[in-house]
Amino acid sequence: MNTRNRIYVIITLSIAILFLIIAIVQSQIDSFSAITKMTEEEVKNFLSGYLAGFPKPWE
Repeated sequence: MNTRNRIYVIITLSIAILFLIIAIVQSQIDSFSAITKMTEEEVKNFLSGYLAGFPKPWE
């Protein structure tokens, strides 16, 4: 592989990694947006179902 091809490969991989990072950040923004739009009742329902699976050593 000559030098020109190596440069092309490095540039292509750099652009691909940049797009991957942008996609990950965008999905995190969407997840945070969905969480912040939850009402108090939805949060209570979510947490009660989540906490029900934990053992209760005090009982």
